[in-house]
Amino acid sequence: MLYKFACFVVRWFYKIFFFARITGLENLPKEGGYAFCGNHKSNHDAPLVASLVKTKMNFLSKKEACDAPVLGAFLKKVGAISIDRDKKDIAAIKESLRVMKSGMGLMVFPQGTRMKKVTPESVKPGILSMAHKAGVPVIPFGIAGNFRLFGGVRVNIGKPITVEEIGKILEIEGRAEMNSALSNLLYTRIKELAEE
Repeated sequence: MLYKFACFVVRWFYKIFFFARITGLENLPKEGGYAFCGNHKSNHDAPLVASLVKTKMNFLSKKEACDAPVLGAFLKKVGAISIDRDKKDIAAIKESLRVMKSGMGLMVFPQGTRMKKVTPESVKPGILSMAHKAGVPVIPFGIAGNFRLFGGVRVNIGKPITVEEIGKILEIEGRAEMNSALSNLLYTRIKELAEE
């Protein structure tokens, strides 16, 4: 109930003051889990995307935000999974896998932090391996436009990256080459959506 109410309020806030809109909702799976990955431009990104999609999903959130007294309690209530970006957070990985395997969506910003532009080097490939392990597709999205008042911002959802596509890349010999191919796949898909 809290999630739906928060989404309703936030959705109309962004529609009224930022002319927010969304395209490609038909690309979201009708059932089953998935990883939902896009570019990270602003602190507005997660609430904007979650409110426009309407479908309830969990999301990765930095540990610092989840540990904040009031904000942290709210984030956890609406589905945040706390992740420590300074180490390999096994607990966060396990919870993310559980969420996707249970049939839920998991929103992730694979750049890990806010950046004005999407670059091949900035996109971390870990979520593709996790999605493959969970047996779910990765749905790319791009946030285009800007968050200036009445400036116009748009969320574009792309076609799924299938488990089979990811699996072929995971067969590449050499970890560096494999990770580079994974990053480039996700980077390419997100970048084209962020520039539409």
